[in-house]
Amino acid sequence: MDLNDYPELPLMAYGKMREVHSIEARLGRPAYGRRVVFRSNQTATLLSLARLGHAAAVLPRLAVPSPHPGLHTLALARVNPRIVGVAWPGNRALSDPAAGFVRALEQVTDAY
Repeated sequence: MDLNDYPELPLMAYGKMREVHSIEARLGRPAYGRRVVFRSNQTATLLSLARLGHAAAVLPRLAVPSPHPGLHTLALARVNPRIVGVAWPGNRALSDPAAGFVRALEQVTDAY
């Protein structure tokens, strides 16, 4: 899906943190900022408002629980993926919590 195909669609997004993480920057479209009618750093708020039909929430895929009753999700075209990683000292084995994080991330991303 390309948001340009829906120029009248109002958008919701996360609140301003670092500019590089805004949807305008992530999607390479500064004009999208004028379409954002609501910002919140609470994922549950954005999902609830989207479920009620107030606007489309533009969120990372991992922020949307599966299943997601009452929501229709579409992948956006031409979005740079987020990189998630784990780093640890090379002279130590990966800790159990870090290994669990890696396993959980693999399971979640495989679901998409």
